[in-house]
Amino acid sequence: MTDDTAVTKEKALKQRLKKEGVELVRFIAGAAVVYLAITTLLFRTFYIPSSSMEPTLEVGDRVIVLNFMYGWSRQSLPFGLGDHLPSGDGRILGRLPARGDVAVFRHPACDPSRPRATNRCEHLIKRVIGLPGDEIEMRAGRLYLNGELVERDLVDIVRYRTYDTREIVNPQLFEESLPGGKVHKIYERSDSNPLDDGLQFVVPAHHVFVMGDNRDMSRDSRDRRSLGFVPTEQMVGKAMTVLFTFKSCRKEATLECPNTWDRWMKPL
Repeated sequence: MTDDTAVTKEKALKQRLKKEGVELVRFIAGAAVVYLAITTLLFRTFYIPSSSMEPTLEVGDRVIVLNFMYGWSRQSLPFGLGDHLPSGDGRILGRLPARGDVAVFRHPACDPSRPRATNRCEHLIKRVIGLPGDEIEMRAGRLYLNGELVERDLVDIVRYRTYDTREIVNPQLFEESLPGGKVHKIYERSDSNPLDDGLQFVVPAHHVFVMGDNRDMSRDSRDRRSLGFVPTEQMVGKAMTVLFTFKSCRKEATLECPNTWDRWMKPL
């Protein structure tokens, strides 16, 4: 093999590697664009880290959230990219959540301009109970909406071990019926929780009132210092169903153990 032939082959190899490198970069860039488009315009998945939405959602569930249900805003962008856009409810095709929706939103106190250690920009998931103008009252553990008692029917008393503290609890399982026809299950350990009595609210414009289905284990709009009303500009999307779960409870005699299949791909 002559020196000229070796040089020619070396140049050809470099050109081929360069071409393949460019194609790889294009592929990765294209995949990133498609991913951003899907997670911004259509849907994202969110992990459930706490028990505040039991029995509807369990710790470890991964839920599908439709971004377009409430319109698109800077909150629709993944990875906190929307934090670099101007604040305010600049929402495209915006609409209010429906009463009873399980919604994902950013904490109302979120301020991206503050240091990460002190801001509260986490995503939360709760059920929408009150819409703008609604009057909400908690009286002796019962929920009143616009002066009317929200009906609940006792289904069972369950006994299970919690994920976080590993204690055994015995909450009552109710089916709650919201105005408009939405029926969902809730847990109540007692009706004497500090957030269960003597609280009155009027939901302001451009806000919603949210509660967790695990009523005595949820810091929600009943607690003005922890959460309070949620501005509609903080809304991300509507949670539709459980895609899969990362955790499963250990079966124990006499204790309930939630079955993932009872939640998988079923409407929330």
